[in-house]
Amino acid sequence: MTLSRNVWVGLFLVLTGVVFASMAITKLPIGTAAQMGPGYYPILLSIVLVGLGTAIAFGFGGESEDQGEMIGVRSFLLVAGAPIIFALTIRSLGFLPATFLAVFAASLADRSATLVQALVTAAGLTVFCVAVFIYGIEVPYPLLAY
Repeated sequence: MTLSRNVWVGLFLVLTGVVFASMAITKLPIGTAAQMGPGYYPILLSIVLVGLGTAIAFGFGGESEDQGEMIGVRSFLLVAGAPIIFALTIRSLGFLPATFLAVFAASLADRSATLVQALVTAAGLTVFCVAVFIYGIEVPYPLLAY
């Protein structure tokens, strides 16, 4: 019996959701919707993950005609490295340059993107993130580190 790639991905997502939900249920107080405990959000995300995994495994999203192409190592490293770049630079450089560098790196993962497109994408998303996180919800990170 051979299972399709979608079934394997769906099973992986369901298993991941179940593992994290069980960890949150056993180790964190959940609380209620009115007074959320530290386990409330992880449980909620685990439920979403199990739901998405189930939908993917059973093909509720439909099959695409294009089977896609293999993800290159370069693309994978740039996308996976972007949050690491952000984490390593936010304290030393500040929110604005850390966000710009992370988005710029992730933008270069697309082989068809030009340097100008990556710069414009990084600049636009950085402005949006600064507006939302620094000025909107007032995340306590300095815009620029001194």
